[in-house]
Amino acid sequence: MTKSAKKTDVDVWMPLYIGDYLADTSRLSTEQHGAYFLLIMDYWRNGAPPDDDVILAQITKATGAGWRKLRSAMLMFFEVVDGKWMHSRIEEELAKAKERAEKAQAKARKAADARWSTEAVPEQQAEQCIEDAPSNATSIPQAMHKECPSPSPSPPLLPKERSKTLSGRPDALAILAYLNERTGRNYQPVDSNTKLIVGRLREGATVEQCKAVIDAKVAKWGADARMDEFLRPKTLFGATNFAQYAGELGVTKPAASNDPEGWRKDPKFAGGK
Repeated sequence: MTKSAKKTDVDVWMPLYIGDYLADTSRLSTEQHGAYFLLIMDYWRNGAPPDDDVILAQITKATGAGWRKLRSAMLMFFEVVDGKWMHSRIEEELAKAKERAEKAQAKARKAADARWSTEAVPEQQAEQCIEDAPSNATSIPQAMHKECPSPSPSPPLLPKERSKTLSGRPDALAILAYLNERTGRNYQPVDSNTKLIVGRLREGATVEQCKAVIDAKVAKWGADARMDEFLRPKTLFGATNFAQYAGELGVTKPAASNDPEGWRKDPKFAGGK
């Protein structure tokens, strides 16, 4: 058993049931008690010892002659199987300890997933991957225009008042469906996937802004195996990441325009001409 396995698979403490121990060892001498303790503690840390008198003498701190006197008494508690001294009670306790460790690890992973499901990918990780991602486009809008033309004409931006009234779950579901369509994924409409999108909509983002960010990142990351995994709701719509991605696109409605369709002519947008 390696050091890493010991730390991961079993507890750092060994259970000792006093009543059981005394009942089983009542006829051992003081020296035999010491040898037995050393054997079971080594077993707990390193697994079943080999049926090798030199190694067993080393474990019990006995001389060769001393171990030969101890061996028969010690064999009352062990069974030699496939060249190893097996101890059924220790094997049982090791299995319990491993099960406890696995349950604790699963609980910790579940808690971590719940904690991080609403937060963005660490910026340094995302930034490093972004820098390494190959791209022939000179800008994100250019990549959007050349590589990811909109499959159908997009409606004009919603007025601010109307956007607020629609910035709930229905819009989030539409955006999630669009992400699935663009990436070929099947993200389910569960809270962990939709509440981040709802949060960005409530902060003032529009459906079109969200789709534009998806288009841009599909264009830039879709062909990169390292970045493709980040085409997911918690990366794209984390508060910090989304603000950066939307800012890179410059996706804002013109301040003064009597033509609600005029924004389409802005070359910053994927659908601009």
